[in-house]
Amino acid sequence: MSESRHVVCAHCGGVNRVPVERLGAGGKCGRCKTVLFDGHPAEVGSNAFQIQLTRSDVPLLVDFWAP
Repeated sequence: MSESRHVVCAHCGGVNRVPVERLGAGGKCGRCKTVLFDGHPAEVGSNAFQIQLTRSDVPLLVDFWAP
């Protein structure tokens, strides 16, 4: 059985189990069918950030800024 990681969809917040060997393959969210990794940063609010931080098994890069 292959090892998998939990990946949170930046669009809907759904948690997806993705096999490690398929992390870079451009998989889609099981809930909303949006591509999980589109190569662009995702802007998320505080609630979505908490979900990304606590439910995802992949590294999270954060850039905090103020207008």
